[in-house]
Amino acid sequence: MKILVVGATGVLGRQVTPRLRERGHEVRVVVRKTEQADKFRRLGVEAVLGAVPGGVVVACASADATVSRR
Repeated sequence: MKILVVGATGVLGRQVTPRLRERGHEVRVVVRKTEQADKFRRLGVEAVLGAVPGGVVVACASADATVSRR
């Protein structure tokens, strides 16, 4: 399943993202900084640079589900 995690650098996202990868899901995150994106990419997670809501609109394309704290 393709899952978008919004707020991946926050408390919920830091806990959920690795668990989703461990379970074999394709994970995409929205982050604001290049350094954050690089960190996630090293973990095998697709990272989209952007801010809410604009970055989320782009990142939602082809996602089966979305995880957000709001």
